[in-house]
Amino acid sequence: MFHVEPQTADPSELATLVSVLEHLSLAEALMSPLLAYASAVERDADRLGLVSESAVEDFLTRHVAESLLFAAVETPQAGTRWTDLGSGAGLPGIPLAIAFPATAFTLIEPQYRRAGFLELLIEDLGLGNVHVIPERAQRVTDLSDVAVTRAFSSHSASGADPGVFELLRGLTVPGGSVLVQVAQNATEPSIDGLSSIEVNVVDLHVRFLRMAGD
Repeated sequence: MFHVEPQTADPSELATLVSVLEHLSLAEALMSPLLAYASAVERDADRLGLVSESAVEDFLTRHVAESLLFAAVETPQAGTRWTDLGSGAGLPGIPLAIAFPATAFTLIEPQYRRAGFLELLIEDLGLGNVHVIPERAQRVTDLSDVAVTRAFSSHSASGADPGVFELLRGLTVPGGSVLVQVAQNATEPSIDGLSSIEVNVVDLHVRFLRMAGD
């Protein structure tokens, strides 16, 4: 186990994160564990290939804050279960789990080194509402109320692969929801029941594609 110390962030990044917490009506006290999480990822980003070098520079705003904005589209409710597909560095699952401790989060990460990092980090942050599954999505049998991913948010304007929505749908219970963060200029796949939602908070402009439950 390793110990996580909160990082010292740029004042503008801190201000953006505070604005996101206010937008979601979340307590500013969440800043401390969110900063500790960001610090741990930044420390091991290169060694484990968690995020790109350029992403480390604005990790707090472009990754932690944007991950929290999933809750602006669908608020994690107490007693519900969420699945984060292709979690990587724990995005968006860990920031959401910190902010919504009464919701259960499953992080699916097939790369064992990354999954091991996530397990240690979850323990060190004291997150009892998160568990990691080191498998490919096709082998996961646990179903959730909401399945999310942001692993494809940086793809080109060709948009998210429709197969991603099929994978996510397979991880939800009947009536569950699917939510994917995509690039602002991404082409919307031709899928019945899919809606595009934009969330704007200060200098963050985030786009989601949502498929509501049947």
